[in-house]
Amino acid sequence: MNQIEIARTINSARLANKNDWYFCTITTEKDSVKVKGYGTWLQKFLINGIDHSNGMGMTVKEYKEYLSKSLQCLEG
Repeated sequence: MNQIEIARTINSARLANKNDWYFCTITTEKDSVKVKGYGTWLQKFLINGIDHSNGMGMTVKEYKEYLSKSLQCLEG
């Protein structure tokens, strides 16, 4: 799974759980991504154990850009 696919998976979890919490854990051979979010708020966003959580109130565009930028640190 590449960075784009991981971002799409996380965003799909958000869309499938509007007005509710969503959880997502993705593990590849080299990387681990864990998310606990509500809307565009990533309350817990761990990439290989490093916290990349964001604040509340992001627009969807900002959220998607933040996901993409944060996931650039992945190896595979």
